[in-house]
Amino acid sequence: MKSSKHIKGNSQVELVMVMTLLILFGVTVFTLIAAGSNAQAKLIANKNSQTDARVAVSYLNVKIRQNDTGNIVVKPCPVSGESALLIQTRGDDSYDTWVYFFDGMIYEFIGLAGEEPSVDLSVGIIAANDLTFEYDPGTERISAEVFYDYAGTERSVSLTLNLRSGKTVHSPAASEETP
Repeated sequence: MKSSKHIKGNSQVELVMVMTLLILFGVTVFTLIAAGSNAQAKLIANKNSQTDARVAVSYLNVKIRQNDTGNIVVKPCPVSGESALLIQTRGDDSYDTWVYFFDGMIYEFIGLAGEEPSVDLSVGIIAANDLTFEYDPGTERISAEVFYDYAGTERSVSLTLNLRSGKTVHSPAASEETP
């Protein structure tokens, strides 16, 4: 027969082994859950920035198509110095609509004809890394490119529209070249 001291010692060793395995299992599960949570957060942030860029391009598409009357100007923005879209609406109520990028945000400003935009009076449309506009007078195409961050690299979504109005959209450089 075995003595009770011998049995008591074996049960303590077994208890310590089981506790060690349970702790090791718990730490492993916790590490995997934390890693999965971080990966999911990064994936969601990447998809959100990509979605924001696509929403911005859709907004620009609608804005340009609604105002495809030949009164669209691509010129430097007085606020940021970067290219901006100026939509001039003339008639009984004359006003200008500016779409520009400043400090991580795409803004829209609606003011009286000739009024320069102000960040304080502008409406923030959506966050982005950058926004550029270009006009090609030869093909009468206007292009917009929205830049965003995806997994630590800068990517872009672009839009190129053939203007249907038949009127020339102009930029300051293009208007200076034509007599």
